[in-house]
Amino acid sequence: MRRYLGATTEAQAAAAPAALPPNPGMSYTYGPGTQVVGANATVTVQFSVLNHDFEADFLVASQKGTFKCQIQIGYRFLSNLPMTNANHFGTAENPLPLLSPLQLKQNDVVILTITDTSGAQNTIDIGFIGRELD
Repeated sequence: MRRYLGATTEAQAAAAPAALPPNPGMSYTYGPGTQVVGANATVTVQFSVLNHDFEADFLVASQKGTFKCQIQIGYRFLSNLPMTNANHFGTAENPLPLLSPLQLKQNDVVILTITDTSGAQNTIDIGFIGRELD
């Protein structure tokens, strides 16, 4: 079944062939989509876990310039302060492996507060790479 990043559950169901049920355990990537952040500006974006519980093994980001980010899941923060992209995320070639998988429940909301530190407009794409669970 194809899944579309940022699409609602209803949109994903409408786009999916009726004969193919969701396939938990398959590799999947969640993220807020590409964000354009102004020079030294801060944006807050979020995404929801749509289909099943999800377990992330890697965090990854691509960007034009440097940035800081703080990740919040419900009332839980993954760091006490915003962390630089070099410390919080890996690259597509070398994603940051998490010491223990990050478990997200279906309908959990992940909030990312992103601050540009490059001094120029920045295009940022963040991904949580893992698998869907039953």
